[in-house]
Amino acid sequence: MTHSVIHHVDARHSCESGNPEKHWIPPYQVRGRLSQARNDKRHKTYAAINKRRKRLGLKDRIFPKEGNFYKMLSDQASKTLEGIEALGAFVGNQNQENANRVKDIEREADELRRILVEELHQTFVTPMDREDIYALSRAIDDIVDYANSTVDEMEIYEVSSEEHLQEMVDILGKAACEINDAIKVLETYPNIAMEHAVKAKSYENAMEKAYHGALADLFKKTDTVYMLKMREIYRHLSNAADRSDEAANIICSIVMKAT
Repeated sequence: MTHSVIHHVDARHSCESGNPEKHWIPPYQVRGRLSQARNDKRHKTYAAINKRRKRLGLKDRIFPKEGNFYKMLSDQASKTLEGIEALGAFVGNQNQENANRVKDIEREADELRRILVEELHQTFVTPMDREDIYALSRAIDDIVDYANSTVDEMEIYEVSSEEHLQEMVDILGKAACEINDAIKVLETYPNIAMEHAVKAKSYENAMEKAYHGALADLFKKTDTVYMLKMREIYRHLSNAADRSDEAANIICSIVMKAT
């Protein structure tokens, strides 16, 4: 008992003498600070939950809503695949009808994403991380956005399709197909979904090879203006493949978290 008292007195004395290495804090203060930190963390968590609950009605507070996000993501992926197929039709036959088809699908895809995001805001319980749902939806939507940009710039720049464009669109279509297949079975057969995602990633590598091959042939030409136009269009398709690769990565992450 005496030894303990002397120890605390010495510790306080060393603190008062300015030695920071032996700064003494009474045990009750340590416990108090830890307790306060835990309470602060709880308050922040409850505040975030209550903020989200305020957007919900009484019924939804008692019975939390679970949105069918697997279906909404699948609808998005299906619409994106439809958009890439329409892009393939446009590249094969550049007419206004095919161009308008791509633009219409892009608007429909944007609407599907808006619905998903709004549903995400109103849903308290989600089947996977909210961040993953949002990021996957965005990546899928970006693919069809780039398809639409490709059509827009081909019309604005008044350039015609050629073999490299057709090859790149074909690769993008295969990647979009794998993403679509992956999301269809993501809920029920996650391991199969991952297999499709891995295949989609392989098409991104194929796109990089096709992209650089297209640039190599393009830079052999002498028409500088044409080179600049085509390089921009090639880049849109390469970016679309990058977004399919990102979607595949998110799918793999979702599967790893769930298994």
